[in-house]
Amino acid sequence: MSWNVRELNSLLTQDVDEVVDRARSLSGRDGAVALRDSLARLETSAEQLDRLKVLLFIQTLLAVAPDGKMASTIAESAVRELAKVLVSPSEPAELKRSALDALALLLIKAKELTASADSRLREAFNFAGESRDPEIRDFARRVSLANADVARRSA
Repeated sequence: MSWNVRELNSLLTQDVDEVVDRARSLSGRDGAVALRDSLARLETSAEQLDRLKVLLFIQTLLAVAPDGKMASTIAESAVRELAKVLVSPSEPAELKRSALDALALLLIKAKELTASADSRLREAFNFAGESRDPEIRDFARRVSLANADVARRSA
């Protein structure tokens, strides 16, 4: 089933299961376009429930995307928007956790990260590693350690 940007508005009125099912049904170019559209919506949406649904949609799109195939331009915009959520003092912990999960998926899904995206991603994980929320802090530290281990093994 193909993706249409207008569909995002109707998705946000549906329950979480329908949001996840729709993301799972998208692949290839449609998944990439849906990811781009949902990142733009995340940037402009103020309603917490809408933001949570968009983040869940993004997480699911990333989870079903093939590993190491995401274009660096999409990955860069995803890192930028997700890192904003993670480091914002006004965002609730639930949204920060969701953004952190999506950032961790990006590490697997991106073909490569630009220097800017890599730097922003490292800053976001460092910030999360200092979080007062133990779940965010511990997850960020585990992901950072796992990536360091992978980097050492590949070197």
